[in-house]
Amino acid sequence: MLQKYLNLLKFKTTLCARLSIYIKKGFGSFGQKLDIRTKLGCMEKYECMLCEYTYNPERGDPRNGIPAGTPWDELPEDWVCPKCGTIKEKFFLLD
Repeated sequence: MLQKYLNLLKFKTTLCARLSIYIKKGFGSFGQKLDIRTKLGCMEKYECMLCEYTYNPERGDPRNGIPAGTPWDELPEDWVCPKCGTIKEKFFLLD
């Protein structure tokens, strides 16, 4: 059962990565891209452990130059919480 779940998770991750390539090449409209990612579950929300700020990929982080539709895995490594300034590693995936 666990192996089946891990295989499904690996497939989803691969699919989301391929979708990122598709999007970076400029195919489709922004609305289509956001809709596809949302349906695939690539637009998961993450919450800061320190201040409870929630990063919502559908909104992005415009104050810090992160456009709407940017999934968590495409945030820059040096991105920090806009509310308390903590690093990405201090965020967890919301269910």
